[in-house]
Amino acid sequence: MAISTVLKNWINCNVMNKLNLKVETLTIDRLEEQRINALYNADHFEKAIFPVPSSILKSNPEPIFQSLAESKLNRSKLQRSELNDVGYTYKNDFYTSPDADVLYAIVSSYKPNIFMEVGSGNSTKITRQAIKDYQLSTQIWSIDPQPRAEIDVLCDKVLRLPVERLEFNSFLELSSGDILFIDSSHKVMTGNDVTFLFLNVLPSLPSGIILHIHDIFLPFEYPKHFIDEKRNWNEQYLVQAILDFSDSFEVLWAGHFLQKTHQGFHNHFENISDGTAQSLWLRKI
Repeated sequence: MAISTVLKNWINCNVMNKLNLKVETLTIDRLEEQRINALYNADHFEKAIFPVPSSILKSNPEPIFQSLAESKLNRSKLQRSELNDVGYTYKNDFYTSPDADVLYAIVSSYKPNIFMEVGSGNSTKITRQAIKDYQLSTQIWSIDPQPRAEIDVLCDKVLRLPVERLEFNSFLELSSGDILFIDSSHKVMTGNDVTFLFLNVLPSLPSGIILHIHDIFLPFEYPKHFIDEKRNWNEQYLVQAILDFSDSFEVLWAGHFLQKTHQGFHNHFENISDGTAQSLWLRKI
């Protein structure tokens, strides 16, 4: 056994354990870096890695494109915060075009009674603006322990706690045509938000519920810089499995897939600039 390993083990046993800490070598990190670099060199992050689910191949984006066209004039006020009632601008790092445009178009065209969002901020602003512009009766329910923006005044119901601690009966108030908007931690972990939502909540939802999941790049891999930043996101792998092995959901909009494959995609988005589509919209069958 190398001297460095002996020293590491001694420090762990005699010092760090008392502090609930642990010394690790860099070997694991180096091996992982080498593995990721090998994937990069094999164009793993540039091409479709997973089979395209049949529900995506069968999806028809035309109704959303039509809604985008119909809402074009009203959406123009999202360009600058002073043009709208909610202080939204496309110039943000969290929720911008084309996802912002699709959210606005879907809310304005589907007119849900309840818009329940797990993860609030810019999406709340966009939704409230659509409600105002189309004089909808939609209620916004915000579930987020620490929203990025001060959005409480835009919401009809505010639940400032982790979604996995929410009373399950709250989800039973959703009915066909309502929207469950998920922008989660993106990590499948023991007892956390993603595990709770996908394994407890989604199976219990009634038919007709519209579901949004953000930061989905299927059938492509997460961007390499997500890996380099050690985000450790894995939610979309669970989503891929659901779409592959279940016929419970109709795909309304597979944003990233469409951006990569649909000719003329950018023509529908006046403010897309270099924005990346990351929203997946489903409807429970």
